[in-house]
Order: sequence, then structure tokens, then C-alpha cells
Amino acid sequence: MLSFVELKFQGLTDHPDSMPEFSGIPIRGALGHLLKQIVCQSPHGECSICLLKSACPYPAVFEGLPPANRTFMTKYPQIPQPFVLAVDEPALPGSQSNFCFSVRLFGSAIRYWPYVCHTFFKAGEAGLGRNRTVIKWLQVGGAAEGKSVWSADSAEWSEPEVRTAGSSNVICPNGQADVQRLRWKFITPLNMPSVDLKRRPEELGLQLYLGGKRRWDTLQHFYGAPTDALAIQPSDRRFDAEEFRTLHSEFRPWAATRFSGRQQRRMTVQGLTGEAVIEGPWGQTGVWLNAIPVIHVGKKTSFGFGRVEWEMIS
Repeated sequence: MLSFVELKFQGLTDHPDSMPEFSGIPIRGALGHLLKQIVCQSPHGECSICLLKSACPYPAVFEGLPPANRTFMTKYPQIPQPFVLAVDEPALPGSQSNFCFSVRLFGSAIRYWPYVCHTFFKAGEAGLGRNRTVIKWLQVGGAAEGKSVWSADSAEWSEPEVRTAGSSNVICPNGQADVQRLRWKFITPLNMPSVDLKRRPEELGLQLYLGGKRRWDTLQHFYGAPTDALAIQPSDRRFDAEEFRTLHSEFRPWAATRFSGRQQRRMTVQGLTGEAVIEGPWGQTGVWLNAIPVIHVGKKTSFGFGRVEWEMIS
């Protein structure tokens, strides 16, 4: 299975109006820029040709460098990054002075959690985002409620709890009923090019299944336990779009621009927020359904996109 740790950062800012509408963009930018600045020892700064790349925290966490002699996703130069950001839904700047978010590290990236904490402490001092908003950190919590990794009161560090994604009891009956109704809430923008709600709204359920299972299989293959890193086995059950019915949907388009340091240009990031009630054979779709609130779904999860929650309704 896929192991992970969750680091919940809680802090305060004196200038909440200076924060962007969606905090995932500056948080991800700070992680990439400052983590490399902290650990990189090569003057050329190119991970692909660096002698230290197999031992360095930066590519291990942020780059998604593929292992040698891989047999899966061989056509792609990179693999999914072993982390996601759990941030709040887009909100108007100045709505609150509390600043909270979580970082989840998967598999081999777990051991680098101190580097991630150190990076965000540096980011808080230097200021986040274009306006360099300073954050005073109050606490770093763990996945379990009341579990503290660090607090300003004690200034001592504790190891975060390692948990397993998808290991909870199956909330949705596993094949016990023909169909179940799930209410899906898309907290942060869903970025799935395969989802075309204007032309093919009836395919939303099938595309959620395909995208969610694909992400689960990929993360488990590259970052799961060694026994999970075998060739991905196809599911015995094939699903058709007609087996899922979207009973209700309410979506809002969202878009923002960001500056890419790697490509040296401004880029647009976009997605959909909202909710949908979808009826289908969810109990037969697999363990990914329990893991998806942890691993997110779709693209740009390193920005915090694709944060979803679901519940079964009668």
C-alpha cells in the first residue's frame, strides 16, 4: 500500500489582504524555489546530470524523477511528484488572518519531511508570494487530530505519524448493491482535460473513476511498498459511461495566472470547483475510492488542485 505523512502548517499573517485568492500557487512556488536553494550543491543546478541526484532531497520531493530501468510510464520524462498540497478553496484576499495548509509526502519522500518543514519556515520568514507576505508559524501538526510535530510553545520536533492511504474500512459497500449514490465535493479546482461537462456531462462518473484509479495505480507503483511496484494489473471489471448517472451538478469555472520560473513566462491554471451527485457501481471500483481524498485527482495536484471529498447518500 501507499504510505504517507501529513504535515499541517498553521500560522498567522498581519496582512491577509496581500495573499492571493488561491494559496496553492505561492506555496508550491516557495517549496520548489527554496528547497532547491537550501540543498543544491552543484553550480550548474541541473538535476538530470548531477552526481547527487539519487541522494538529494530536491529531486526526490519536487522533480518526480523516474527510477532507472522503469517499465511503466516509459514515454514520459517525469513521473508524478510524491507530494500533494491540501489547501483551502479559492477565497477572496483578506478574508482571514489564519494561514493553514497541509503537505502530504508519499513513499520514499517521507524521510525528507524535515527538509520540507525547514523550507516552509524559511518561506514564512522571507514572505510568500508576489507580495512577500510574512507568516508567523504557530504549529506543525500531524495527520491525527491533536498530534503535534512542532509548536511555537515548545520548539521541539516529533516524528510525524506514518499512515497508509486507502487502508481505511471501505465506506462504500463493496459490491453489495448494484448502485450507490455519492455526493462529490470538489474543494479545489479539478483539472481533468478528459472531463467535458458542456459536451459530455454524462461521462463525469466514468472519468472520475478512470482518473482516480490511474492516479492511485501510478503513485502506488512508484512510491508504494516494493511488492506494489510490480506491473499494474488491469481491473477484472470494465465500466461504461452508461453505468454512471450524474443526478445533480453545480460547477464554477476558476482560473488564475502564475509565473513559471522554469519556463520564464506567465501561465494560466484553471479548473472547476463545486459538487455533483453521481449514481453508479462505486462499491465495485476498488480501493482507490478510499484513497482519493488523500492523493487528490487530476492534474496540478502539486498546486493543491483536485482536492475532493465524497459521501454516500441514500
